[in-house]
Amino acid sequence: MVIWQYSGPFGIIGNFTSNLFLIMKQFLISSIALLFFTNANAQLPNSDVWLFSYSVKSGNYSFADGKNISNKTGYDNQPFFSKDGMQLLFTSEQDSGQTDIFQYDLKNGKSHRIIHTSVSEYSPEYFSGNRFISDVVVEKDSTQRLWQYDSMDDYDHFETKILLPNVKNVAYSRWFNDSIVFLCILPEPMNLFVANINTQVISKCAMHVDRSMAIYHQKNRDLFLYSQMKADSSYVIQALSNTGAPVSEFGSIPFVKGSMDFSIDKKGNIFMASGTKLFIWTVGKSKEWKEIEDFASQGLHKITRLTISPDGKHIALVDNTK
Repeated sequence: MVIWQYSGPFGIIGNFTSNLFLIMKQFLISSIALLFFTNANAQLPNSDVWLFSYSVKSGNYSFADGKNISNKTGYDNQPFFSKDGMQLLFTSEQDSGQTDIFQYDLKNGKSHRIIHTSVSEYSPEYFSGNRFISDVVVEKDSTQRLWQYDSMDDYDHFETKILLPNVKNVAYSRWFNDSIVFLCILPEPMNLFVANINTQVISKCAMHVDRSMAIYHQKNRDLFLYSQMKADSSYVIQALSNTGAPVSEFGSIPFVKGSMDFSIDKKGNIFMASGTKLFIWTVGKSKEWKEIEDFASQGLHKITRLTISPDGKHIALVDNTK
């Protein structure tokens, strides 16, 4: 059973003036967040989630078995693989006019709705292995917070909770490990925070960031990669430690022109797309982006989000059809 929880926006206030100030401040923040998601829902792109298997031989990539796993009119987006690479979560706008979370099973080739509520959910992720799923819920009062769901077969009777009750205006998240999660917080331009769900401590670690985030699993440590805006409004990929501290030895990587999203595999290969073309950059080796595939022949129009399965066997691409 889903139990909706709400925390009051204000604590105990000492006097009327400070109370009024905080009310006005909270109203302004909530109005900005509401405006963002109202516009987002009204302008959700017509998009599909595609799945391809791929292999690499002598540095050459081969993509096969392309399949449109959502294959309907409307918004299907934000794919995320399970740790074993056998399930894929994605956000889908269905008959309700709200967005819900679907799961695609790579073994049987079928998808089903696993999180279905009266409000919208976005940005699904597996974390803590495959034990839990998190997403960003736009609650009935337009508050946006990070929620947790048990990852299990019976999604009609799952348990759920708000992970960081006092953290609102969450737009996107990325789990670093079982307890550390990075959050992009509205309004735009977004700020990046790192939070510990056990201690409930949250700290700002970057300003003027965009939505794309990934975990780079190195041999000796993991790095958090994110999209950082530069002074000229272009974007680069930069790295932080699990505490949110900059990793100076990781050189900034420029974005592919016209792209907003990236993913990285276990070998340090970063993937980005522009139009129907897919590019690759190998951390510590590449000096420029290399084109490895053009999906125009597969019927794709404009690739936006993308993600690589942890086992390095599949890639999920979001194609904006209009």
